[in-house]
Amino acid sequence: MGLDPLRRRLEGSHQVGVRDPRLRVVIAVSGDEGPRHGRASLGPRLADHARHRALGLRSIRVLPDSASAPSGAPPNLATPRYPLLDSLRGVAVLSVFGAHVVLYLIPVGYIGPLLTRLDPGIAIFLLLSAFLLYRPFVQARYDGSPPPAVFPFAARRILRIVPVYWLALPIVALWLGEHDVFTLHGIVTYFGFAQIYDAHTIGGGIGQAWTICVEMTFYALLPVWAWGLRRIPFRSRRGFLASELGVLAGIFLFSVVWKSLAFQTGPPRPGLGPAKVTPELFTLPAFLDSLAFGMALAVLSVVLSARSAPSRPERLIDRVPWLAWAAAALLWWLSGIGGGTAHAGSTAGYIAHQELNVLVAVALFLPAIFGDHRRGWLRRLLASRVLVWLATISYGFYLWHLAVMHQLAKAGWVTDAPVAFTIASFVLSAALGAASYYLVGRYFIALGRRLPRGRRDGGARRSPAGELPPARAAALPEGAAASRPRG
Repeated sequence: MGLDPLRRRLEGSHQVGVRDPRLRVVIAVSGDEGPRHGRASLGPRLADHARHRALGLRSIRVLPDSASAPSGAPPNLATPRYPLLDSLRGVAVLSVFGAHVVLYLIPVGYIGPLLTRLDPGIAIFLLLSAFLLYRPFVQARYDGSPPPAVFPFAARRILRIVPVYWLALPIVALWLGEHDVFTLHGIVTYFGFAQIYDAHTIGGGIGQAWTICVEMTFYALLPVWAWGLRRIPFRSRRGFLASELGVLAGIFLFSVVWKSLAFQTGPPRPGLGPAKVTPELFTLPAFLDSLAFGMALAVLSVVLSARSAPSRPERLIDRVPWLAWAAAALLWWLSGIGGGTAHAGSTAGYIAHQELNVLVAVALFLPAIFGDHRRGWLRRLLASRVLVWLATISYGFYLWHLAVMHQLAKAGWVTDAPVAFTIASFVLSAALGAASYYLVGRYFIALGRRLPRGRRDGGARRSPAGELPPARAAALPEGAAASRPRG
């Protein structure tokens, strides 16, 4: 095979397995800047270093066979990293911050209808969790490798979320006079992420933490969900897609029906138009539609990464990433032309608003998932240091910003100096978020990263017919699948 055809076969963000008598080797050919995991002889096609350079390979990662893998080695070392998704956390927190600033400024007449729609941030956060956390489970099912182990997965989630939250909660409660947080019922409810199950506590403590309660429920569900999907056999790429996307379509429809029924039963929340305080609109089922989109993107990214060449839509997103964001802007405009937060108070208007937010988030995701993350001004913007830093402190920023706004509003900043109110809210929230991360959060995150990511078991699972799983078979060079030993 000549250099050009071989390069075309290898380029992209897919993995290529190369048979070696000692190791199972996985080559990641992409812009992935992840660490190299060991060295190995790669066989006659890639052994020559000069030939390797001529092919233009940017990274090679070697995955030892599970029998010789070191203790605690992740099962999916070849899973690509998506650095621009980190930056989307910064976009999400800016969106949430803007939406909450709007709520304070609406009464004084500084806001137009489009600016009342700065609220896709929650959908972005949910899609990020669904995509990044579900993808390793999808990859494991698709290529037959062991899934991430449940205990390390749960421990990492707890270490990332709980310490900073438990630090902020009592301080915010004292600052805002939320004394019920310190009662026995309040301790169980707020420190136990259960405030979303009672209409009287949804907005208590750290009011916006209801979204964190939803995410904690999702973390508990995800390993069970992945375990159930692994019980469903498949023999082809099409069968894999049908089993994953079919079930996700079902939970999407379930979520829409759930929200439709819940919206019709809950009382209005004073001051926020037709939004409801019924707990059913703040629990996991009401957000399974957003999560389903993120999980579906994870499924598609795994399947597409196993192809020998990128698809036409992938190539378009790679070359013209701003088209996706233009679509997001159009969807955002559509969500605002109905009069901002006053979406007619109807069930259909509420559902349409929610789903438009999800579609905006999906459109924002596409350039960060598909294509070379170094190509184009849009991706360079996402990779900017300011946005990356904001993403780093986004969790703490999110926890503190509403308390900061409340105190500044109480001091009269909204009516006397609305611009200064906005700037001061941002600066103080960023300072508190940075302190939370650098003094507390990063140490627990680092501790979580030391935990093993997967199980050591007897190696990759075979498909029912004793053949390689379709993803791995499709990724092997010509003739390699037939010559792979079956022992």
